[in-house]
Amino acid sequence: MAGDRVRTGDGAGRGCRSARAVGPGARRSGSLRWKTGRLIAESALGQDRSAPLTAAGGLVCAADSGALYALSADRGIRKSTYGLGTDAAETTAPTVEGQVVYVGADNSVHAVRATTGKRLWTLHTDDDDLGVGQPIFRDGALYTVGYRAHSHSLYKVSARTGDIVWKKTEESLERFAGSSGATVAVAGDTVYTHNGSVVQAWQADSGRVRWQRDTGDTLSLQDGPVVAGGRWFACASDTVSDVRYVYALAADTGKELWKARFAGAMDTDSDIEGVQAVSGGVALLYTGPNAPDAGLRALDTETGKVKWERRFDSSVLSPPATAGGRVYIAADSVLYVLRADTGKTEWRSTLDALARQRPVIAGGTVYFSAPTGKIYAVWA
Repeated sequence: MAGDRVRTGDGAGRGCRSARAVGPGARRSGSLRWKTGRLIAESALGQDRSAPLTAAGGLVCAADSGALYALSADRGIRKSTYGLGTDAAETTAPTVEGQVVYVGADNSVHAVRATTGKRLWTLHTDDDDLGVGQPIFRDGALYTVGYRAHSHSLYKVSARTGDIVWKKTEESLERFAGSSGATVAVAGDTVYTHNGSVVQAWQADSGRVRWQRDTGDTLSLQDGPVVAGGRWFACASDTVSDVRYVYALAADTGKELWKARFAGAMDTDSDIEGVQAVSGGVALLYTGPNAPDAGLRALDTETGKVKWERRFDSSVLSPPATAGGRVYIAADSVLYVLRADTGKTEWRSTLDALARQRPVIAGGTVYFSAPTGKIYAVWA
């Protein structure tokens, strides 16, 4: 019955306290499906961050600096908890494949059985690694980056055993792409990274460089990359003039297809976060999470021309997520769902919490976490 309270947790008195069950009659876009009690201590998250989520295979998984949590996607009931054994300030977003969850923390990658919380294996990448990026699963392997002070390594790891298949270290490069939340992109049999001004494509089976492209000595590539529709997309910043560009390269050869200069109000905003997603023929850029003029810009993936822009009267903007030709983004405590092709609002829903992490869409539901340590599920 709609509104019934259901007990969550594993019977040991740990984990989230409760979730609200919403019956089929109450199912409508933007309505609350369930929310947990405080799953993660606010002190573990800090005021300006919330736990990264992943949803797949009927599970919602969240990670903070000390633990990995697996919840049932339909009711928010906790299935398992696994201690990461670390007080690291950052834990990567989990990756779910089948009933196994992969997550990075400190200089380790963990594989955990989601339904039981049993550790399958732990890989300590290298004592010199200060941290690792989110493990990306493809064809029985994981790809991740180990970060160091002056050099970084790209790893291919067996998802079954945790053994390193190959490792590539670039001593002379400032960094591989992204941070602990976004490391590499994998498409087909190719792994993509970037460092400074150089974009590299690696053969997934051997770790050999397939192609390499230098975008220019004064360009420092930000975030990303995103690979979709046979194209590689990323945002770049000219470190001399502070002008920003978006690059589109052919994913198979590295050939430049187009380069678009930022224009308009976003041009002067130093908080542009790069290419975040590609959907419906548009590449999405956003300013956030605390930009004074928070907004989205959609570029035509074929030409780089601006198709639409949206501004939000908001001081906090989550990264956008895409699914089914729609864009999901939270501005302060409002969840917006936009058409990817036009940017027009399809619906919006007022939440009782801020959403700082990227929403996750799976099984007709939007999931997000809040700095309060709670996790929410809203009907899509």
